[in-house]
Amino acid sequence: MAILVVVKAIHFSLYKRVSRYPPVTLRRPLLRPRHPPPRSCQLSAAPCLRTSAAPPSHSPSLLPPPIASPRQASPKPTPPLSNVSLPMTSSPRSLWQEPVRTPIFFITVAPASFGWMPLVNPTCHDVNLLTRGADHLDIIIGFSSGDIVWFDPLCNKYGRLNKGGAINSSGITMIRWLQGSENLVMAAFQDGTVILFDKDKEDGPFHAADSLPTSPSAHDPPELNSPWAFHQQKFGSPPSSSPSTHDKPTRSSLTKAKASKQMFRVSRPASKNTAKHNPVSHWKLSNQSITAFAFSPDCQHVAVVGLDGYLRVINYLQEKLQDVYESYYGGLLCAAWSPDGRYILTGGQDDLVTIWAFREQRIVARCQGHSSWVTNVAFDSWRCDERVYRFASVGEDAKLILWDFSVSAIHRPKARSNARHRGASVSSMTHPTIKQAQEPSVKLHPVISKADVAILQPAAVNTVHADPCVGVYFREDVIVTTDKRGRVCSWKRP
Repeated sequence: MAILVVVKAIHFSLYKRVSRYPPVTLRRPLLRPRHPPPRSCQLSAAPCLRTSAAPPSHSPSLLPPPIASPRQASPKPTPPLSNVSLPMTSSPRSLWQEPVRTPIFFITVAPASFGWMPLVNPTCHDVNLLTRGADHLDIIIGFSSGDIVWFDPLCNKYGRLNKGGAINSSGITMIRWLQGSENLVMAAFQDGTVILFDKDKEDGPFHAADSLPTSPSAHDPPELNSPWAFHQQKFGSPPSSSPSTHDKPTRSSLTKAKASKQMFRVSRPASKNTAKHNPVSHWKLSNQSITAFAFSPDCQHVAVVGLDGYLRVINYLQEKLQDVYESYYGGLLCAAWSPDGRYILTGGQDDLVTIWAFREQRIVARCQGHSSWVTNVAFDSWRCDERVYRFASVGEDAKLILWDFSVSAIHRPKARSNARHRGASVSSMTHPTIKQAQEPSVKLHPVISKADVAILQPAAVNTVHADPCVGVYFREDVIVTTDKRGRVCSWKRP
């Protein structure tokens, strides 16, 4: 005989933990149902309840087991059923143990069952092209809870990193295998950090370097026994030698004041015992979300962009900040390197695609054509040579735009002042546990006005989706685009 389970109501709310929650209690109904509630409920018919499943041994049960009414006679009189409340001691995980600001589903299932579950979704993934084979495939998946799952669908094996947000509990925005590595993974988080993990290591105790002093102090004793070594770089503008009280604040001065508060903090294990666990390295770049990063073709540099509007070029082998560029307006959402490593593309909330020259350390051109945020950019490796580069961009305007870029064909406007192209200096500071080292100068490149930058017009514009686009990828014979509704389309090359 089949048992029909009816989902009466599904309530979605944001459960925010302040200090500590009391145990969740269930109150018995006034009228006992004729048939006891079922011992198990299958909610596979409601796909909106959970889009990803954690391993069964670690995930909380969807619904608590129903409380059976006592049938044995008791010598003492029992109070009315409406006044009986029992704690949910059988639940494997209490509600107060969930991370702060975790979305929670509260579920009511007929006739008398109630439960909750955290809403955790996968946000990004990557496939290791180095280790792929006929019987082996390494896939790394990032979740909105900060969890990372390594999964091999061919061998049916999996592993977990940053379990339960042990190292960082904010959501993951992008995750990539390090080029040329079989086990190292780089993940970007919504709290402005980038963390390097080893899939073969367990999670260990970690304390970020956010609480470090912004400048070395003689009163701070060196932490010789600290298991972590900290290093930080600060980029900003040195104070002017002849300030004027009558000068009005300009956009450049506001940019420098904003950048003076920015830090690049690196935390690495300082002992052998600490090096046995994750994280391998921890970077603190911003207080806002890191939206994307891209590795250079020579596997030595990484370009990192975020909602703070900065493009940071980092030598990730030496873990040193080299250059900092600022967007024309708003945050940056995507980045890509040219196949020869000479140029970097960025797109963001200013509706522009910007071309940066990595070796010359300057802006080359701005590309106008989108009417909304640019969500992804990519170079066409099959149509790039030493003279002409082809790349594509997609945005929330559902447009796919192709661009042809040639350095010789771009007219570079003459700069009004050479001071606009000077980068602000970067001061380097080291925690007392690290030996002081003389570092090369790092530049902060301020925003340049539109009149001083070349404008690149699109070669082809097409509206390819009915919803905002999120990705564009080049293949040898087609161009692939994706949108927010999950549609994947392939287009013939022009």
